[in-house]
Amino acid sequence: MKKKTIKENEGLEGLEVVTETGDAFKAGMFAAGVQDVDGKKHPVIVLPEGSKVESLAEFLPDLPKPLRSASNPVFDEPKSFIEYFNKFKTEQSVIFCNVETSTFNAMIDYHESAVSRSWCDINARLAVQRSPEWDKWMEHNGPNNKFSQSGFAEFLEDMAKDIVNPESASILEACLMLQAKKEGNFKSGLKMQDGSFEFTYDEKIVEQGSGKLTVPNQFLLEIAPFRGSEKVTVSILLRFRINSGQLHFFYKIEQPQKVEEEAFQKFFDQVVKETKITPWYGKA
Repeated sequence: MKKKTIKENEGLEGLEVVTETGDAFKAGMFAAGVQDVDGKKHPVIVLPEGSKVESLAEFLPDLPKPLRSASNPVFDEPKSFIEYFNKFKTEQSVIFCNVETSTFNAMIDYHESAVSRSWCDINARLAVQRSPEWDKWMEHNGPNNKFSQSGFAEFLEDMAKDIVNPESASILEACLMLQAKKEGNFKSGLKMQDGSFEFTYDEKIVEQGSGKLTVPNQFLLEIAPFRGSEKVTVSILLRFRINSGQLHFFYKIEQPQKVEEEAFQKFFDQVVKETKITPWYGKA
């Protein structure tokens, strides 16, 4: 490998480059310097074929501010997204809304027209996130997520703060009964007139006995589906299975997709109201 020394360009004295394509590299180095770009002095270096042009603006000691702006913050709740957009928006600013991904993408420096184009380098993105509480309810939703008696009791106890009807105290009482009867041999389950389930069981203790256990079949949540969204009422339907005397529970959230769609629509309305811009549906 041949060693070359470049001395032809002022400011590059003593720079030694070891390369098999020394001539091509030297040609690129000699193209370096402060060039006139869009009427402004912009330092660049042109690298050999197969490479790319690199800006050296950040190395100028007397540059008062960047020659071009670029920013892409991501927000997880609408308030900060709206405040950021309103601070930097121009007459050309637009917002895209993607329902499938639950995102808003604001392009601050958007094109004025097809012939008057912009860099579109200043963007802000709102990636709507489920609230931790709603995410946990959704995680265990459906018949593929069965609970044992004690497991379901513990789950309800952890999530009781979200339950408003029946009152959380009633749910906790049912939890204690479930835990106390976890050794029962369950025989049947009936739906009562008030909608609750009544289970009959035999106790697995030295002195055999029998009894009944009543559990609500439906309860309501007051919960915010997304971070920063308002709380809404959500219905939970309780279901059960008895296999070989063992009682298992699962629940179904009524129309969870609709719950999220309505919450997202409220975000959309908030964006329109507070930014004075109607988003375009689609991907930016």
